[in-house]
Amino acid sequence: MSRNLTAILLAAAMVLCLFAGCGNAKSPAESSAVSDVSSTAEASKTTAEPSETVVSDPEPAVSTEETVEVPTATYPISDDGATISYWFAHSPDLPNLLPNYFDDCTAWKAGEEATGVTVDFTYCVAQAASETFDLMVASGDYPDLLDNCVDRYSTGAEGAIADEVILDLVDLIDTDMPDYAAVLAQHPDVVRDITTDEGHMAGIYTVYDEVRQPDAGPMIRKDWLEALDLEVPQTYDDYKDVLLAFKNAYNCSTPLALSSDGAPENNYLVAGYGVAGKTADEGGTNMPFYVVDGQVKYGIVEEGFREYVTMLNQWFNEGLISSDYPTADNSTTGSLVVNGQSGIWYGGSGAITLYSMMVTDPEFHAVAIPDAVKKEGDVNHFSTVTTYNAPVSISAIAENPSLCAQWLNFWFTEQGSQLANYGEGCAIAEDGTAGFSDLILNNPDGTGYRECLSLYTVTCVPYYSHVNRDMVTYTEDVAAASGIWASNRDNEYNYPKTASLTTQENEDFASLYSDITTVINEQVPTFVLGIRSMDEWDSFVQGLKDMGIEDCIALKQDAYNRYIAR
Repeated sequence: MSRNLTAILLAAAMVLCLFAGCGNAKSPAESSAVSDVSSTAEASKTTAEPSETVVSDPEPAVSTEETVEVPTATYPISDDGATISYWFAHSPDLPNLLPNYFDDCTAWKAGEEATGVTVDFTYCVAQAASETFDLMVASGDYPDLLDNCVDRYSTGAEGAIADEVILDLVDLIDTDMPDYAAVLAQHPDVVRDITTDEGHMAGIYTVYDEVRQPDAGPMIRKDWLEALDLEVPQTYDDYKDVLLAFKNAYNCSTPLALSSDGAPENNYLVAGYGVAGKTADEGGTNMPFYVVDGQVKYGIVEEGFREYVTMLNQWFNEGLISSDYPTADNSTTGSLVVNGQSGIWYGGSGAITLYSMMVTDPEFHAVAIPDAVKKEGDVNHFSTVTTYNAPVSISAIAENPSLCAQWLNFWFTEQGSQLANYGEGCAIAEDGTAGFSDLILNNPDGTGYRECLSLYTVTCVPYYSHVNRDMVTYTEDVAAASGIWASNRDNEYNYPKTASLTTQENEDFASLYSDITTVINEQVPTFVLGIRSMDEWDSFVQGLKDMGIEDCIALKQDAYNRYIAR
């Protein structure tokens, strides 16, 4: 990170601390900054005290501190109808909710009025984003702002900067983004994660005001569990017993709905064996690399994964897993649950309510359950706690990078954050905190909450996100889910998702890893389904080593070492 940005972050935190003494209601950003600065100062004071007094000749006091002028942002930033362009990948259902896209969103229009800037969108459906992005970059003609370029560019953030596709934003954050800098000042863990090994910042990220706990995990038919007088399963043996009971009592075809690569999202189910096993590529975040005591490992070649696959094969032989699981997707899981063919499945907490609305069985009751462990009391070391989300980058050919930066900064101001989180006309409580209005919570047209978020809040920009805003809409079971999923998991083994390979390392890694994952995804199901004997597992692992998986591990180790040294 540059000296300028470091100074700005420190100064921003100090300014927030000073303002905290005023009688005005503090934003969550201000409150957090005061706490962090105080804690840091106290820690520094404690560690800085010498064990003995050293007397030296007095010297004239000379201040070595730099005077740092913290910029302020004033809006609107344009009086002449300035326009910026923005390539954005959206969910498939967005056009159904907003036929004219964000022109139909009242909060978006309010943001345009507040900033004085109009945005010219180039839209792309998320499922085609990677291919469309590659073609766009190859053409050399792309908009001012690029959605999640950091993950989509083949050689990562540094490659995109080196190839002059996007800008390093350190200087722009210094000069044009004081509110974003103030948010970063409260979240030093985020700063390290989003800063490259070379000290560059390739994008502007959504930052969460609090750590975001798991919002997905295992769920169970509680009504079946209670009807059979069974306890909530904790261990693998418990899971097996419950699944067998469900199969025998309800004749369900697929007691456990398993994902296509054999390991549920976020390494649930496999984590109890001490390894990562999720191989489905989602921006690289689910590659099964992990870290134990500073050493990078690859789950598929570890003994724990052999044990896991052995267990799955046993469960398949007992009719607990479907032979169709290698082709399963989210719609498959939904169909199995709704039609009473699965008793344990994995997904987001919203499924608890969604499936309850879709089933015809009036007794249906879904709840979250803890991840499976070998013995009760064990802790699995893979978790999904997050503090930030995918970035927007400023392209190297942007006509006015300063304007782009100031516009992005708006969404971290109090007004911009409220528009993004709660929409125009949000409710303000007596203590000054913002919340949803009845337009969203009790929509007069009967529009559902999730649809109202698309209609009345801003979902296409990085902003300061209030992670608990949805709690007011949760049922008791949904509200309890995150705590249950986090109850026996930590993130001790997580490989940091922003540990980055160099351009050359990326090329070397890509030349090896694509073929390796193809073999894994083809062969692991053959062991689970008994097509190949587990006696052949050693040969399978050796084949991966012959293909270069150990070289991939070494590359990831080097990237991890640089990340730790940031």
